[in-house]
Amino acid sequence: MGVPDVEQAKRRLQDILRRAQKLEIPTQEVISTRTARKLLARTRNVLAWTIWIGVFVILLSGVVYARWPTRQDVETVRTVLRRTMSNASHR
Repeated sequence: MGVPDVEQAKRRLQDILRRAQKLEIPTQEVISTRTARKLLARTRNVLAWTIWIGVFVILLSGVVYARWPTRQDVETVRTVLRRTMSNASHR
């Protein structure tokens, strides 16, 4: 993901789990601690926000696409060049 807080939370949680393995404490017992729960919640919150932002962007894109005018009011570069070249060849 690349979010600094999440990466830091992951590293801290991995450090806690490594220390717990050295002390032979079960992983589930470590994860149930208050600090580990807070770190896990931070990771889940980022995932939830990422999903919500993604859904919002998709919906916004759909609305913009639906409301975008279908006829072309602006001439493309190709059209302008074609007209310029045809006018130049007729002279």
